[in-house]
Amino acid sequence: MVLKYFFVACFYTLLLVGISQSTAAEELSLTSPSSQWFYYQSHNPVLDTSQLKPSDWKPARVPAIFLKNPKDGIYLWYKTSFDADIHLLKTYAGEPLSLYIESIRNADETWLNGKKIGQVGEVSPPWSIWQRYPLNIPRVYDIPDGLLKPKNNTLLIKINTGIGDIAGTEYFGSVGITGPVSIARDSKAREAQYKINLKGNIIDVMIIVLGFIDIFLIIFLFKSTLHHIPEFPWLLLNSILMIAATLMLDVYYLNGVKYPVFGFIRYITVFGIPIVTALYFWSQRRDIPTKVVIIFGVIQVSIGFVLLAPDFPSFLKGMAWKGLLVLAVVFFLYALYSAIRNLLDRQVGSLAQFVGLLFYLFSIRTDIFHVDLFAHRNVYIGALFFRYALLLAYFQRIRHMGACYKTLSKRMLGTIEKNRSEMARELHDGLGQHLASSKFQAQLARVSNNEKHLSILTDEINSAVSSMHRLVKGLHPMVLERYHLKKAVKLEAKRLADIYSIQIILDIDDQSIPKEIEVHLFRIIQEGINNAFRHGKATKISIRLKSLSNKLKLTIYDNGKGYIDASENTDKQNNADKEGGFGIISLRERVNLINGRLKQDSKRGKGSRITVEIPL
Repeated sequence: MVLKYFFVACFYTLLLVGISQSTAAEELSLTSPSSQWFYYQSHNPVLDTSQLKPSDWKPARVPAIFLKNPKDGIYLWYKTSFDADIHLLKTYAGEPLSLYIESIRNADETWLNGKKIGQVGEVSPPWSIWQRYPLNIPRVYDIPDGLLKPKNNTLLIKINTGIGDIAGTEYFGSVGITGPVSIARDSKAREAQYKINLKGNIIDVMIIVLGFIDIFLIIFLFKSTLHHIPEFPWLLLNSILMIAATLMLDVYYLNGVKYPVFGFIRYITVFGIPIVTALYFWSQRRDIPTKVVIIFGVIQVSIGFVLLAPDFPSFLKGMAWKGLLVLAVVFFLYALYSAIRNLLDRQVGSLAQFVGLLFYLFSIRTDIFHVDLFAHRNVYIGALFFRYALLLAYFQRIRHMGACYKTLSKRMLGTIEKNRSEMARELHDGLGQHLASSKFQAQLARVSNNEKHLSILTDEINSAVSSMHRLVKGLHPMVLERYHLKKAVKLEAKRLADIYSIQIILDIDDQSIPKEIEVHLFRIIQEGINNAFRHGKATKISIRLKSLSNKLKLTIYDNGKGYIDASENTDKQNNADKEGGFGIISLRERVNLINGRLKQDSKRGKGSRITVEIPL
């Protein structure tokens, strides 16, 4: 089932990649082979061509992504001059002609020979984040009768280079004329526009359907799993934000939905995805204090408020945008760092998470590598791949958990029966014998009135109480009821050292720990010592328990023979677990109960090290 969903997702992803937008059949070339496109950047929304020198216009590549920075001018003007073939125009007498532009990234305003002939979206002033803009849809603009000339026609196209007027405020997915430009019969141009929009809708709907399948699987499968998944809320929120980002871009624009609230939702998704991705990985490791995470969240919300509010001055918005970029880089770098740490720790599913995250990070800004893959849907496909990679990781984890639970259940049943037999034997041979002897001595004392029997009766009762204490001590660490953890561990270590004739070195901080965590730590230390002696044949065991800023770190190291090589496969590890009773499985389950992390390093002949990190 794991591979089924993953390969289905990969199939549809490759299908999306293979679908490319078709170019309308050019019936009249807009430019002759000798003509060129030029660009001019300006902070002035009005272009006064009389004030410009020919050298102010720089050569431009069309079609291509425009990679200039908004700090050089938030408004980008494209210009080209061309001659019209009058003979070809006459063949279309009676049918309107249209200017066909297969793809423009962002909103545009288009002029032909000084007359505005069309506009899609809103070319907006700096920091108008609420404005709507299409990413990559075709334009068809009617050409009024008599506007075309045989010679020296001038076409001007104006678009935004970015959101604001500082470095780094490019639009998501960059800008530019990314498709061919031509003059065609209006019916042919409309037909080509319809086909491309239909194909775009089909692709987007496929992406959205796969996204909803992803959310469905998360809600109805993972929420019902037996094992607690701490990153579940962030996984769900991440998927919702990514599917919302897909819905809020071309989908609503292609279908004529133009409410401003969609622009707001679009930017909420852009602001939220980096921090939610980081929180997803943080919830797995919790290696940063919660207070620090809250502070970053407050900063992120404050930046979003400054950018979305209309009344803040431009210099504040510029500072906020730079802060947003810095935070986004920090969040994604942390996510990448955590994915690498999970990979090094050999966590189940970590490889899928790592590969998915790398693909997603690359897809976010492929345009900076001069790569225009998949007609602006790079990030859609990257996000889809990332989400299904996370699904694959979770299927792997759930499958692994199921195997562990199955093994643990078998061992638990055997251990329960063993403990019942031992307890029955202890009650019969120990407590039962003492109580039977006490009853007999009490009867003799009543008949003979001899104090000797009373003395024996007292000894037997004391022995019965001692036997009961031994039973209770095995069921619950009573020493924790009288002493704090450090003292309890010291007494237990001394007892086990005397029993096994081994050396146990303790280095434990004085600290206040919740009682429920103390019990688990005490049992983990007990299990660690027992495993080191029984299975590793250790003669020296070191135990360190340190309190860090936001977590406890327990390390148990022994000089034994080790019981598994870290490079060996899972089958050998499972065998090692079976040899060690509950082994690592029981330790792992106990650590999971307190939301901790367990790391095990063991090589044959070189001892073993168990590290447990518990968030506070």
